[in-house]
Amino acid sequence: MTRRHVHGLVVRSTPHHEGVCHRHSRWLLGEEQHDLTLLSEVLRANLQHHRIVRRGTHPFTALAFIDARDRLTRWFTGERSGEPLRQRWNRRLEVLGEDPFGDPHRPSEPRIELATYPEVIVLTGLFASPHWRDHPQLPAEAARRFGIADTQLASGLVRKLPPSLRILEQGVSPS
Repeated sequence: MTRRHVHGLVVRSTPHHEGVCHRHSRWLLGEEQHDLTLLSEVLRANLQHHRIVRRGTHPFTALAFIDARDRLTRWFTGERSGEPLRQRWNRRLEVLGEDPFGDPHRPSEPRIELATYPEVIVLTGLFASPHWRDHPQLPAEAARRFGIADTQLASGLVRKLPPSLRILEQGVSPS
């Protein structure tokens, strides 16, 4: 910004699909830039995220991502234990190391977002897909892509398209 003669405070907004620096293997969302060299699934998920964004329409894919992220964050913060996805997420959190300023018993929201990111992108792809978004086998397909049994999928995690996405699908902008 100095090169452009901007010397004041600059607020930068990062689009939802640009949360990873592939050159430096860094997570850019949140206060910390986490090293992703040991979390290759997050790097691969970000490449898939870019493909979803290129294929879809802007507001629709952004809302699909937000909906998927919110659902998985709620599932993560729920009181369920022993689930394969929860074990996967806990392993990713362990790779990040201890948060020096956070609660040792509860990860921060940006850490939860990073830990659940690969699964969020799986759901984003399904929610943004015209074929899958209202398909009756959507829960079974989500479980298959997560690599878990249908019975291990949280009830309500994958349900019908949310109203905001249904409105966009019909060509009406949400208010």
